Amino acid sequence: MRLVAACALTGVAVLYAVLCVKLLVVDMTEVACSAGGCPRGLGWLLLWAFAAAAGAALLWWAVLRGRAYRSAALWVAAVFLSPAALLPAWQGFDWLRGPHLTLFG
Repeated sequence: MRLVAACALTGVAVLYAVLCVKLLVVDMTEVACSAGGCPRGLGWLLLWAFAAAAGAALLWWAVLRGRAYRSAALWVAAVFLSPAALLPAWQGFDWLRGPHLTLFG
């Protein structure tokens, strides 16, 4: 299970890292910078990206220490089960940037 969790959390960390880069490169135009703002939800997204990366690193350390990576059946389970973590991660990204941010921002 640690292998599956490590793969899933690595996928979430990569997804959040790509979304952070997208927010910084594409959404942070000169108009937004001149207004003194940053893309919506960038701070929280960076926090969750670092948390996912740290959690993935700890899980990979546990996997390598326990030698769970040697099982082919676990790799098959990890490949098929870990993408299921991307849907909640994407919904979390939408929640971070959704209309509620205007209410609380």
